[in-house]
Amino acid sequence: MRALGLGLLLGLGACAGGGGLGADPPYRFRQSLLEPELGPGSSRPRPSPPPGPSHEPARCHALVGRALASELELVRRCTGVKLAAPPAAGATRRAEPELLDLALFRGAPSGVRLGVVVARAGSRVEFVYLRGGKVRAGLLNLEQPHRRRLPGSARVENSYLREIQRGDPPTTRYLAGELLEAFLAPASL
Repeated sequence: MRALGLGLLLGLGACAGGGGLGADPPYRFRQSLLEPELGPGSSRPRPSPPPGPSHEPARCHALVGRALASELELVRRCTGVKLAAPPAAGATRRAEPELLDLALFRGAPSGVRLGVVVARAGSRVEFVYLRGGKVRAGLLNLEQPHRRRLPGSARVENSYLREIQRGDPPTTRYLAGELLEAFLAPASL
């Protein structure tokens, strides 16, 4: 009797609206931040990654939340390119990013921050980067680099790459779109 009462208290028992341990959660995680959010009851299957080079972005997504020693290790795991130091000025720069390009951000607290492009939809770009020793997923909008969200929308357009600190001058840049310097082709590194 005591175990049954504890189970009901914790919500483990089945109830009229469902919701026991075997019930489906009311949401599912998105494979990409660019994928639209699915609401309750949606059963659209997650697409499987096609074979070949486009499978690498899925490998990058799998790193989100994991601890890594450095941004250079993140680049190596996502692209296979071993860097000894952050990219030099001679690397091939692109105006339009492609999958697995490196996103170079300047003005972050450490000076330079690297990200790896894992998805693109129009002017919105998703990338993975290292912050606080963990791999994070971020977004940037190439057309609206100075806006966190567009007016009337709850959707994030640019991720914060720099924390807001007391004493920051009013001209300090914080958003990914503001800090983006260039996209670099990994083959040129």
